[in-house]
Amino acid sequence: MPTSNQHNGFTLIELMIVIAIIAIIAAVAIPNLLRARQSANEASAISSLRTLVSSQAMFYQGDAEGDGVYDYAASLPELEHTSLIDNVLGTGHKSGYCFILFSHTSTTWHAHAEPFLPGETGARDFYVDETGILRFTTSSQFSADQNSLTFDGVSDPSPSTDHRAGEAPACDRRTTGLPGAEVVASHALHVIQRVALFVEKSVVDKAIGLSKRKEMQQAVFVAMDTNNDDSLTFKEVLHVDALGIARQLKKIFVNDQPKDSVIGNDQRLLQPLDWFNRTVENALNLGVANETKLPSVPINVMLESPTPLNQLPPKN
Repeated sequence: MPTSNQHNGFTLIELMIVIAIIAIIAAVAIPNLLRARQSANEASAISSLRTLVSSQAMFYQGDAEGDGVYDYAASLPELEHTSLIDNVLGTGHKSGYCFILFSHTSTTWHAHAEPFLPGETGARDFYVDETGILRFTTSSQFSADQNSLTFDGVSDPSPSTDHRAGEAPACDRRTTGLPGAEVVASHALHVIQRVALFVEKSVVDKAIGLSKRKEMQQAVFVAMDTNNDDSLTFKEVLHVDALGIARQLKKIFVNDQPKDSVIGNDQRLLQPLDWFNRTVENALNLGVANETKLPSVPINVMLESPTPLNQLPPKN
């Protein structure tokens, strides 16, 4: 970036550098957020299954139906109807996971939890039964032609096929999670390629070099952190004020505080970054299956992550 203090606006080159830097550094942040999202959803799924264990025990011991027959609830709606679980878990979709409860006899039952988007909203499937023992397996062990999953060495019906006649499965495994570090990095690379349409390759090379510097990553992360809590969320990373970050970078690295210029106000120049934000956000499927509490990740954790574009040279 220029070291001169002679102008108060952004040149085309400065703005293109900033756009490329933001996309690259977002590609550092998002994989961290995806891992935090998986962990948070898995923890919620485990908690929900433990709730089912205690709810089923109360249902059985208290004869919740009041019919004089001591048995377990046959479905999640039945537990919800007796106010033993909340109405969100009662739908079978909670915190990015799908749940199904199945009773075999009056004294046996089991429940599954599987990520709505395997590898994205969660990485493990969970199983529990009347013993209260929680088992799990990785979602990658599932294939469309499988009728069972192996949980800690115990083979049990998979939640996608384990349902009563006429009852829809909890999840449709034909829908799989796509985003990962490689996918997000490829979108960032596409932004770089689009930026290269505006400026010379040497400018793009400079943006890539700057984005790999930890002090630059920290400056961008801090600028993204709109609530100043030293952590970042999906919203903060994907709804950035590009011109505001450009001002921050000039203030930090150029010792200048520019005002908006004609170039800075030309929203067409922000199209590559707008495309990146929309495309990545749509691919992440945020909020699926009653996923309401998306996590944040501390900036210092993100700074320890490698830049995913190290092996991807810019292309004109």
